[in-house]
Amino acid sequence: MVGKERLEELADFLKTRRARLKPKDVGLPSTGRRRTAGLRREEVAELAGISSTWYTWLEQGRQISVSQRTGNMIASALRLNDSERAHFFKLIKKQLTNDFSSTSAESIDYELQSILHCLQYHPAFALNHRWDLLSWNDAANLIFKFHESPENFIRFIFSSQHFRAASFNWETDVRGILAQFRLDYDQYAADDPALEELIDSLLREIPEFHSLWREHDVIQRTGWSKQLLHPQIGELTFKSVVFERTSTSFPRVVIYVPDSESLQKIESSRLVK
Repeated sequence: MVGKERLEELADFLKTRRARLKPKDVGLPSTGRRRTAGLRREEVAELAGISSTWYTWLEQGRQISVSQRTGNMIASALRLNDSERAHFFKLIKKQLTNDFSSTSAESIDYELQSILHCLQYHPAFALNHRWDLLSWNDAANLIFKFHESPENFIRFIFSSQHFRAASFNWETDVRGILAQFRLDYDQYAADDPALEELIDSLLREIPEFHSLWREHDVIQRTGWSKQLLHPQIGELTFKSVVFERTSTSFPRVVIYVPDSESLQKIESSRLVK
């Protein structure tokens, strides 16, 4: 049975997607001033060819069954992109498909630690399903200064002044990170009170997080480009790569691969052991 948290996430996701659409986006006539942004529930229901009452129940977080066909119609009505559509179908599944016991890593083994160490000039770090920082190599510490805030990667991106200063566009970077993290949160929060507590604390303590989290953006990505400005080395360009073991999604290893010029800067800095 789908947990209460997942139903709430589904309801919130549908509301935020609906709020982003205007009648002209979906070929509907504008009907004057609207009290709220976006489409009305009955308009989404009409576009999807379903009952307005039934769709309202779905947005209210009621426990109702959604067929594949109906899910496809709702996704099309809301103009969901590929990442959003995949996320939506994960949320409407009746049964949790993840084996939570295999994702709740709190440390990494010797083999994985050795791999991080061998990536001498490539910043690399390991995360669990809460995105806690389990370990990192010297290059990652040089670039991100994880030792100043060795807790959780999401908390880090908001609390680290070094990360803010190093990012060419901090808000864009954070939006992308949160959109990827949201996929893991929505999949595992129902089974992990500690993950829910993390989000609650971030919502209470960090207004910027509260504002961005409410947007409920999601994106599935396995690699992205990133530019950072290091105070000692200068401008650096990376291509990120994410690795997971075939047997489990976590620990997840994130590697920032420097381009040739950036690699030369890191090597010649003599700041990495």
